[in-house]
This record gives sequence, C-alpha cells and structure tokens, in this order.
Amino acid sequence: MKEMKNYYDVLGLSESASVGEIKKAYKKLALQYHPDKNNGNADATKKFKEINQAYRGLINPEETKRPCSRDVDPVERRTGLTPEEVRALNYNKLFDFQEKYQFNNSLSKIFSLSLVVGGSLGAYELYQEHIENPSIPLALVSFFAIALGYWGKKEIKEKNKTLEEAMEELKRVI
Repeated sequence: MKEMKNYYDVLGLSESASVGEIKKAYKKLALQYHPDKNNGNADATKKFKEINQAYRGLINPEETKRPCSRDVDPVERRTGLTPEEVRALNYNKLFDFQEKYQFNNSLSKIFSLSLVVGGSLGAYELYQEHIENPSIPLALVSFFAIALGYWGKKEIKEKNKTLEEAMEELKRVI
C-alpha cells in the first residue's frame, strides 16, 4: 500500500504555514526538481511529482479526494455513468429496437394483406366491368389498398434495415 506523506514535510514547511509560504516553497522546489533541469534523473522526476501532489493537496484538499481522471473509465468521464449503467442502458435500447422490429414486421403483414385485398378488389372490379357497369368507388378502394400496401412494405423494409444495423452495432458494444 502506498504510504501517505505529510504534504508540509514534502514542501519543507511547518503545519502553520500560510498560503503565501506554501506557494513560495512550491515554486522554489518545483524549479529545483523540474525534469527539464534534471535531464534523465528519475529521482528528481519522482520528487517533482511528490511536490506537485503536495502543493495540490494543500491548496485544494478536495481535489486529492476525487479520483484522478486517468483512473476513471473514459465512458464514465464522458457520460457520468459507470460502465455497468451504460451496458444496462444499451440492453434496454436493444430490447426497444427488438420490440420496434417485431412491431414493424406485424405492420408489414398488414400491408401485405392490404396488397392482397387491393388486388382482389381490382380483380373483382375487372370481372364486374365485363359483366355489369364498373363501380368507381370499388376501383378507388382497390387502388388505395394496393398503393398503401406497396408504400407500407417499402417503408417498413427501410426502417427494419436501419433497426437491424442499430441492433448489430449495439450487440458489438455490449
């Protein structure tokens, strides 16, 4: 376990030192042990890091209580969520995508039925045209049923393709 050093001792100060004295001692020691002035000296670099940590701990004690940003997961740093929370959200999103995909498949069946009904009405209309007077409203219903079925199947197919891509992407992340 890493031993905690007294920050005042690291800077060579008494515990009753003022903020001005802390800053003055820090600047003096930081210049003395700076890595640029001590080329390749590992001990000086280590001492420089200790001095910086002591200075930060004395000037802003709250900062030393927070975990270093290098110790925090990048996802957590960006979102504020732990990786487990992000994974749970992704599972929920995947579940929603799967539900939408199933709903779209149900709609696709309805549009297919609309195509069948429209085609059947059109065939009936064609049969009636040869036997009796053609029915204009029946022809319009047939046309709209076929148009709705064709358009709906096309739209659902595009939406399902997008959902499939999103689900695959989520599965790779999870």
